[in-house]
Amino acid sequence: MIRFCFQFISKGPLRDPQLDDANDFNECDQSMDHMGLSTQDKINIYSTVAAVLHLGNINFEDDPESTKGGCKITSSTEQSLTITSEMLGLNVRDLRNALITRILMTRTTSNNNDNIIPVPLKVHEAQNARDALAKAIYIRLFDQIVSFVNKSIPFSSSNSYIGILDIAGFEYFPINSFEQFCINYCNEKLQQFFNERILKEEQLLYDKEGLELKKISYIDNQDCIELIEAKTTGCFDLLDEESKLPTPRPEHFTTEVHNRNKGHPRLDFPRKSKLRASREIRDDEGFLVQHFAGSVVYSTAQFIEKNNDALHASLLILIQESRNTFIKNLFPKAPEHEQSAGKLNFISVGSKFRSQLADLMNKLRSTV
Repeated sequence: MIRFCFQFISKGPLRDPQLDDANDFNECDQSMDHMGLSTQDKINIYSTVAAVLHLGNINFEDDPESTKGGCKITSSTEQSLTITSEMLGLNVRDLRNALITRILMTRTTSNNNDNIIPVPLKVHEAQNARDALAKAIYIRLFDQIVSFVNKSIPFSSSNSYIGILDIAGFEYFPINSFEQFCINYCNEKLQQFFNERILKEEQLLYDKEGLELKKISYIDNQDCIELIEAKTTGCFDLLDEESKLPTPRPEHFTTEVHNRNKGHPRLDFPRKSKLRASREIRDDEGFLVQHFAGSVVYSTAQFIEKNNDALHASLLILIQESRNTFIKNLFPKAPEHEQSAGKLNFISVGSKFRSQLADLMNKLRSTV
């Protein structure tokens, strides 16, 4: 099966004359050998990536036989379902059911027992469930590879070390969504760190030592960061607040962003953009943020669903019972008290991203 057969990786150009895919793969494979990975370790990694690709090829359509508006897997992608199930160590029927239904648990007050009710998913909900599973597997695999790399380093700890930070640069596309919002927020935080440590503190040191050097001016971007992360009024908190509502709507979230931050120097309406395509976005469909690297208009249509891409219980339980030991170990079961707490607490993608970014910034501040 060639590359363009996979939906997840067929959106961009298929060939780059400056790249040799086969040679790059061989180098990657040899690097894993140098890290001490066994042949089975490499097979586990490659097969997991392949499973994610085949998972992305599973499509859905309305089920005319469903009385509750449910969906089914299209007949043309049944083979993808079979291949995915086999590679993930899952039963085909179980994976099918977990992708097109979710489990709702209710408690009967009379006998205090849990009732399990299967809820059919609509097409877009099943697509979100599929993508959430793919993301979860890919993220856990990435973390496992990082663990392999760290274990290959021939010392357990050291006061001096070199850390490698792999991060996307500032992004601005014709249509910018939640991914670009998170990436650009991260770049704002890193830019602030650069301003403080490289420009502000170094120039104070020059002054202290009496060095007469030309001052380098810079713009403080703290107000932009506060627009995004401030408690109760910041974009992330407003998004989480909207996501917890019984019927969250992107239009309501967007309106709240504008209303709660009225007059903010870094915030504006899409119609104020210099780009014609961005000006066509309605006031309740997006917002413009003036970043340190330029103004970006964000379309909020998918902010809510992308902020809540956690696996629903059916898929999580299923993957934790995989017959594939490698896959099963990627999803260790949480202690019972954490599982019960997780049913009540909403942990958004945005909040997890902010927490991880805070850890990164603390690490940077402690090592520079």
